[in-house]
Amino acid sequence: MTQTSPKVLFVGSDADDGHVAEILTRFAAVTRVPRIQDALSAAKENPYDAVFCPWEFAGGTWREVLQKAQKLGPPIPVIVLSRWAGEKQWVEVLQAGAFDLLVPPYTHYQILAVLEHALASRSREADCLLSA
Repeated sequence: MTQTSPKVLFVGSDADDGHVAEILTRFAAVTRVPRIQDALSAAKENPYDAVFCPWEFAGGTWREVLQKAQKLGPPIPVIVLSRWAGEKQWVEVLQAGAFDLLVPPYTHYQILAVLEHALASRSREADCLLSA
């Protein structure tokens, strides 16, 4: 059986967040786009397994990314990146429906762990839908 790399969409073009994108390329096939409009339209034909995005970026905010990702079926786990977030922002992100919020320092282990958990949650959701 051939194992394929997960497909990850990375939204934003900030150099600081680019470090996360570099880490992700070791574990996944990463598509980087500066604006969410550029990529989620293509996601219908070629779905992503997860989306990483900064709190804010030139093309929008994490909330816009989350809203668009939730409209796709099944929804794509969205992982938000923030340089300054605390517990209040983490709760806000989770209550809105995002998968997680990460803050620096970004490590290989942290990025791999959240990606693996996001992929596992997505496959559990698909299993639940199939058994219903």
